[in-house]
Amino acid sequence: MSIAIVPDFLGAVSTALENADPVPPLVGTAVGTVLLVLALCFRGESGRGPLGLGLAALAGLAALVAALYASDLSVAVPPKVFRDWTVVVTALGVLVGVLMGARPALRVAGLLLGAAALVYLFSVPTKSLHGRYWDGQVTLYVACLAGAGVLAMLVRMGQGAQGRTAEGMLAFAISASMAAPAVGLTGTGVSAGLAGALAGGAGLFGLLLMARPGLRERSDGIGRAAGTVQVIALVGVLATGVLYAETPKWSGALILLAPCLTLLPGKSTPAALVRLGLVAAVCVAPVIAALLGQEPPSPYGAYGGYR
Repeated sequence: MSIAIVPDFLGAVSTALENADPVPPLVGTAVGTVLLVLALCFRGESGRGPLGLGLAALAGLAALVAALYASDLSVAVPPKVFRDWTVVVTALGVLVGVLMGARPALRVAGLLLGAAALVYLFSVPTKSLHGRYWDGQVTLYVACLAGAGVLAMLVRMGQGAQGRTAEGMLAFAISASMAAPAVGLTGTGVSAGLAGALAGGAGLFGLLLMARPGLRERSDGIGRAAGTVQVIALVGVLATGVLYAETPKWSGALILLAPCLTLLPGKSTPAALVRLGLVAAVCVAPVIAALLGQEPPSPYGAYGGYR
């Protein structure tokens, strides 16, 4: 970065912070964290207690809805805009999350149902884009968008299989927190608040597990259940920016899939910190690109993203 760019870059950061609304992410964080802690309390001896899995799966949806209402918005039923569809599919994702947190045989069913939900999200509500913007390549677009979401769900499964639930939560928190400015600076301020709400609950829960090693026992099922719904919600949030605003496709993909770096080898705490550092380094690139791409504030209106 040349010296000449630094003042513009810092100015963009300052303006973005001034226009950010902290209330929606804080409300969503509080709701999501409470449900995740309750899920941990009710996970049962097997770590797959139905109540615990249900609460964990609800955490992401509840954070999303709480942040929306804190933004003075609501969910239209039947859905009217893509954001409404994201909430509806995330609600279906609660069942997917419970299945993913259960026995191995049920995880396959959960993964298939999750894939079907994402295919529906990117094929039916996006009909207005098919002819004008997708040039008839609907199958390709849907396969790429849904495929990225399925890969992200598989990453959460892999983190649980390796006993890295806490690390997985923190990695998701990093990616979702970077998604907030990435989508907010490129056209959708509400999505920024939703991403922040998802990040907060996952991050605080991950820190709790890291600080109390004893709590990590039997937490893998909770992590898979919560993680699956978190992924589905974040896919919808990122897709809102990619499909309906100016968020670059590469930016959304990078943020969504960066947590796969937590699957790199190494069992020590320093190795986990290195992996999380790599996730952060990858996720910060879209934010820097969004900041550098900002134009000077308009004297005719607010700057920093559309609702």
